[in-house]
Amino acid sequence: MRPASLGFLVLGVSLLSAPLPVVGQDAGDTATTPAAHFPRAPDLRRLVVLGDALRTRVLAEAILADEEAFQALPGAARLEVEALQNALHRTVDAANMDDLTFAVAETGTACAACHETTGLTGSSASPALMAPEPEEAEDRHTTYLASASRLLWHGLSTPSDQAWRAGTEALVGSDGFPVPTARHVPEEVNAEAAAELERLATQAVPAVEPRTRADLAARIWATCADCHVPAGVGR
Repeated sequence: MRPASLGFLVLGVSLLSAPLPVVGQDAGDTATTPAAHFPRAPDLRRLVVLGDALRTRVLAEAILADEEAFQALPGAARLEVEALQNALHRTVDAANMDDLTFAVAETGTACAACHETTGLTGSSASPALMAPEPEEAEDRHTTYLASASRLLWHGLSTPSDQAWRAGTEALVGSDGFPVPTARHVPEEVNAEAAAELERLATQAVPAVEPRTRADLAARIWATCADCHVPAGVGR
């Protein structure tokens, strides 16, 4: 472990033991992880959606420090494991939120490469992964967009073309941006975020190359964070 990492791990003892903010969180994340060796990896996605750079870095450092999990991975995936570790290091060392969010998305694609090499891929999304139908419930913003976000992670990390399409198409066809509960966010900010999410998702639907998907997923998650941070979501 690099000496500079010790500060993150010490701080992480308290941060990672605290409950994760509920925005964007659902029971499906851990349950749909293809392997159990890094069960908190999906939390990286939830934290960048919140715009929480500190806890994202702390979690990435904690995953890197799990030597037992890395040693349990097949030797045939050595190059893919190195790519995963490099992506996690970039997450820890990211100079800004944009770089950090892309590094998290790259972590997902590194997971996928390892799964493909070892045969632990998911060719389709289970019914539990499908985005819900838009409803007029008060929590529609949270549940609908969280489900779409989770599908993007699953599409990247499994990998799963079906999950990727379900998530991106949910964002394109959301029948108007789900109204957030943080009423103090200006309407023009909501409108700009809605337009940006639809634009990015439209580009993402046909994307097949892993790096392209990672770039678009990162930009989608960063758009979510741009609203969550000023709204104080998860703080």
